[in-house]
Amino acid sequence: MYRKRLGGLIVLNVVLAALLAVVAIFPEPAAGQSRRRPGDYIMVAADTPGQVEHTIYITDLNNGAMLATMYRSRGQSKGRFEVIGVHNIVDDFERAESR
Repeated sequence: MYRKRLGGLIVLNVVLAALLAVVAIFPEPAAGQSRRRPGDYIMVAADTPGQVEHTIYITDLNNGAMLATMYRSRGQSKGRFEVIGVHNIVDDFERAESR
């Protein structure tokens, strides 16, 4: 019984060592290593007509995505950010150029 367990452990160790060697020789690139530069962002706060809270506009300058969000300080949603809308401003500039 002891020899069967020992033989099984030896086989398991050989398989794990071979797997480790394969992973060490052919490493996968890390998922966090992006060749793209991280986004440059602009954030602007503005008054919102008819609302007590201010709206925060966040724009990613690399892809033109704009997010409008509001921090709720009252009511049931107190202490939460609420996304009001998402918009691609690159489309707006392209439409304006085509006029």
